[in-house]
Amino acid sequence: MKIIHTADWHLGQSFKGEKRLQEQSLFLDWLLNIIETEEIDALLIAGDVFDITNPPTESIKMFYDFVKKVSSKATQCRIYLISGNHDSTSRLDAPKELLLTHNCYSIAYPDLENISSELFPLYEKGNNKPVAYLLALPYSGYGRFFQSIDYSEEMSKKLTELSKEAKKMHPELPLIGMAHLFAGKGTFNKDDDSLRNVGTLDQVKIGDCSFDYLALGHLHRQQSIESNFPARYSGSPITLSFAETGYRHGVDLITIENGEVKYQRQIEYNSPVKLVRIPEKGEVDAKKVIDQIKEISNQEDNELAPLVEIHINEVEKISSVLNDLRKAAKENNIRLTGIYSDFAQKFNQEFESERLNSTEELQGIACGSGIKLPEPQMMAEEYYQKLYSKEMPTDMRQALNDIIEEAKAL
Repeated sequence: MKIIHTADWHLGQSFKGEKRLQEQSLFLDWLLNIIETEEIDALLIAGDVFDITNPPTESIKMFYDFVKKVSSKATQCRIYLISGNHDSTSRLDAPKELLLTHNCYSIAYPDLENISSELFPLYEKGNNKPVAYLLALPYSGYGRFFQSIDYSEEMSKKLTELSKEAKKMHPELPLIGMAHLFAGKGTFNKDDDSLRNVGTLDQVKIGDCSFDYLALGHLHRQQSIESNFPARYSGSPITLSFAETGYRHGVDLITIENGEVKYQRQIEYNSPVKLVRIPEKGEVDAKKVIDQIKEISNQEDNELAPLVEIHINEVEKISSVLNDLRKAAKENNIRLTGIYSDFAQKFNQEFESERLNSTEELQGIACGSGIKLPEPQMMAEEYYQKLYSKEMPTDMRQALNDIIEEAKAL
């Protein structure tokens, strides 16, 4: 039996204002071709199908069209899908019955007390005898389903308990787990803003589970996790941030043969859209950037043009330099996502120093000394003003306010 494991598509992502629908559509076309040519029996999607809870209509249609094509008689491939932390559980659960007519099993809400709704037999095409069983566990991270401050420990216990229960039900066949979580010892780039973890609060130990294989989603770097059974993150299929440009992207090929589940290889996907940081590390003289911009690409299709961020040394006539860089980007058809410099960081440090003079002040707040920290909204707006020398945009201010209100409601 042949299985594709993938995750973290983030369909509908708008990267710093730039749409990526065409790029994502090309990935789905590529994946459909892999399913057909490799004669894949099952597709495991380990969460974060969409980038936000209310994705663009075009990305929803794109996903449904893909499901329809995969489930066609030509491929006969079954799809098993769980929700991730970026997905709306209700959005993935609402079309559940309709998706079933296309052999797509959507598991949006975790049932951590009864695994009957999350345990599925896996079949080879044209064979009605199960080859293995899949325990599909949607995202149940801290704040969504678990409210305990000991989430990491409690989730680890629950994962172990559920896997052992599932294994006892069908001990003669391999058990594959699929989950969207931050597995302990998983690695990620500290600059990756797609992860919203706080310390080790959401890291889950998986070593005591009874899986024969665990297919994971959440971390965007493809990697194996140290455990007493094979466990892997397939990683995101396309580069989703500049923190992800240093490693390969794609999907994982898994096989089941003679009752043994094996990771075979990563099938690498080379997106037509490149994320380019100028320079790769550090900063560069602003005068040299324009020549580098000309060397990158002259992609005619704007939606497939490179996404570029530039890090320059401090200059005196910054407004003139910015205008020259934006003009060069437009003339060479690259999508400029930001221009940065170390002197902005100096502003950050000065601002933080003014706001919080010492760790003793923070300790005073924690001990109820009467020192009151300014409202988060005001701090953020002052920070933005200090960093960019202009007021925070209205839409950003509103989005921040919504997040703060949601946090207060937890």
